Amino acid sequence: MTAVLAREGASPTPRILLSYCIPIMDRAKDLQATLPHNLDANRSLAGTIEFIVVIFDRDDALLTWLRKEFPAEIESGYLVVKKSTALTEWHFGRAKNAFADILKGQLYSSLDGDNFVSLDESRQILDLYERFGGRFLFHHFSGSWGDGTSGRITLGKELYRSVGYDESFMPRQFDELDLLISVLCTTANIPFITHFDGGFIAKSPMVRRFLKEEGIVVNNVVVHRMNDQAPLNPRNRGYLRKAPLLRLMEEFNRHTCFAKNSASADRKRNYRVQAQECSAQIAALLDDRTASAGKFSLFDALIANVRGGRKAQLRRDANS
Repeated sequence: MTAVLAREGASPTPRILLSYCIPIMDRAKDLQATLPHNLDANRSLAGTIEFIVVIFDRDDALLTWLRKEFPAEIESGYLVVKKSTALTEWHFGRAKNAFADILKGQLYSSLDGDNFVSLDESRQILDLYERFGGRFLFHHFSGSWGDGTSGRITLGKELYRSVGYDESFMPRQFDELDLLISVLCTTANIPFITHFDGGFIAKSPMVRRFLKEEGIVVNNVVVHRMNDQAPLNPRNRGYLRKAPLLRLMEEFNRHTCFAKNSASADRKRNYRVQAQECSAQIAALLDDRTASAGKFSLFDALIANVRGGRKAQLRRDANS
């Protein structure tokens, strides 16, 4: 969770309860479309909530824009802006962990740059805090894979800091589901807040089977959706079938999640074997790309680095 950060803006008040955390890299247009709306919509809660933007861009264009457009919000602490040099390429887990030492709120709430958040939604989260304190897990998933809502999670800051996103994962896919599963497996009877019965668990037979095998009983609490404004960049729900690399990253990360959270040595071993098989397929796919294109993209190079490190770790785990 380490990052090199330069602080921008005054310290928020000590009464901050909710921190909306927005990591951004090379997606300035998304933030320019959503942030003005989000700040205006929630302005009546300024002093109780904060919006934190961590910028991973190589240049200062977005930082300059934010300083120009929102000087009063930055001065008051309603908007906190930081520039980070922690990433050279995008990695969801590492980007989302960058807020651990920054947020002032009692609750961490992930907010992608293309997400909108309504005043009613913020009030709903604060009502849940009044009811449960920091001991609840809220997945804002609408129920439609690919619509941009699955990444939205709210939980207490201490759980966010102690569990967090897995930085050893492949750069994309299953990162938020791993956080949810890890909290459910390590925090007995925590209220799991969703917008429909079962939440994402009801949509994933593999996750249901895993939790059943592990004996995890989920304390599900269903609440109404209070935000009907869709994210800017929805995907077709079948997008993984058309993207072999993303599909393999999802499978690798899922098997790795199950391996670390299983209480059974045999099941751990089986999940690690499946993760290794995914790793080998990713290596073969990247080798094919190299042969056809003559070079990696920067994104593929990052995947290759992560893949190599994870394979070595999996071999060590399997032999331990």
